[in-house]
Amino acid sequence: AASRGLKISPLQLFQYQTIERLARVAEKIKVKESNYETVTGKIELTPVQKWFFDQNFENPNHYNQSALFVVKMNLEEAQILNVLEILVMHHDMLRAKFIKHENIIEQVVGQEFNSDCLSYFDFSHLNDTEFSDEVKKTCDILQRSFDLSKTPLFRAAYFSSGSENNNRLFFTFHHLIIDAVSWRIILEDLISMFMSSEIHNEFRLPSKTCSYKKWSETLQSIAQSESLNDEIDFWSGLRKRKHFGIEKDYDGENLNKFNEQLVISIPASETESLLIKAAPEFNLKVDELLIGCLMRAYNKWTGRRTLLLDLESHGREMNYAEIDVKRTVGWFTSIYPVYLDLKKEVQIVDQVNLIKEQLRAVQNNGIGFGLLKYIKGIQELKEIPLAEIIFNHLGSFDNITDGGIFSAAKESVGPQVDENNHREHLIEVTSLISEGQLNIQFSYSKKVIKENRIIELANHYKDTLMEFLNLYNEGGVKKVIASDYKLKKITDQQLDKALKKLLK
Repeated sequence: AASRGLKISPLQLFQYQTIERLARVAEKIKVKESNYETVTGKIELTPVQKWFFDQNFENPNHYNQSALFVVKMNLEEAQILNVLEILVMHHDMLRAKFIKHENIIEQVVGQEFNSDCLSYFDFSHLNDTEFSDEVKKTCDILQRSFDLSKTPLFRAAYFSSGSENNNRLFFTFHHLIIDAVSWRIILEDLISMFMSSEIHNEFRLPSKTCSYKKWSETLQSIAQSESLNDEIDFWSGLRKRKHFGIEKDYDGENLNKFNEQLVISIPASETESLLIKAAPEFNLKVDELLIGCLMRAYNKWTGRRTLLLDLESHGREMNYAEIDVKRTVGWFTSIYPVYLDLKKEVQIVDQVNLIKEQLRAVQNNGIGFGLLKYIKGIQELKEIPLAEIIFNHLGSFDNITDGGIFSAAKESVGPQVDENNHREHLIEVTSLISEGQLNIQFSYSKKVIKENRIIELANHYKDTLMEFLNLYNEGGVKKVIASDYKLKKITDQQLDKALKKLLK
């Protein structure tokens, strides 16, 4: 659908399971024509890249996204290099570097493929334990090898085990050049090329979409537009909101070396019922349901009814920017704060609906916040208190390596972020769907918060999600609110009164 300029969400695939029904809900992606030739030269930093450099990490060179795969075929070094060259010359940001001139960071995309990106190891002489140990050690070393001022800012490593079904292929990318959506694009390209019987320099990947450079230029233009000024009051109003910090158990350092993780999971059958059936029945998007339930859990955990929460989204607001970046590799993430308030609501449906309303008040998934703060430099936005919790729903990672030649490997690849880099939030909540199962990860510093308190928060969250699912299973009555029908000039109370009259 995307290749034909049509937008269909994963949720719609479940809701409308015929071509005819999908055709009725598909939306045409509005994009401007652009030049999709190979890009080189300088690119202005985007808001999320500016955010990164504003963090002043102890070691900004080590801030990666990495993955290790079992490869069920034997690959030759020349074959892998050929594939990587095609990949790198197609996706411009894989040739990017970041040069510091005094206090200015300059992003530059080079012209050539650097074969140093690949390391090839023959470990066929090692037993299984030795093989795994060498893989882990090498992956850790490679992750620590980046210098932002030099290319390449990604590394690949192939580990031959001597067995066709047990080789390893490792990739690590500095986060400045990649995000979760980019991973899907890259894996799709890698699989298509490795499975092709005729890999050669003329192999054609799917057509390029708009370059990261064009995306950056478009954001610069939008940041200076009069229409964006309308959002200043909305965002600057967060300065005046009453903000309570999270109670700390220890006065320790919030560093990655002290990072701990706790994961809760919802079984696949219940995940489908909750996200695919219950959410749309109550006119909720998946993230609205997850955030609404998180806020109810936070209330049970702390007794507080308000929370300043950072949200992370994919940031590829193509309808907003009117350019097509669905197959563009780069870091597009949007990070923005929302103020959530349960007010006097008590029932779970009323609380989730209230949070839904507050989320929908944010325009264009919060992309304007980064534009105003980091590109336009609006001082009021810099005065907003820092949120201590961040939430990110990554969506589904099922079938991301379809094709049968890749599967997740068991070995650890080492820290993806330098241990001495500070953590940006006290608590990070990340959800994703894998093998049909909803997994929610809580990350925190053991030098700041006790484990038993995170366990308590996680249990409240799981209980709240199950409470909502039980309400759906028991035929709980959904409450219609004005935003469900995009009624901007009518209140929920007026709509409720009108519906009651209608149903008499």
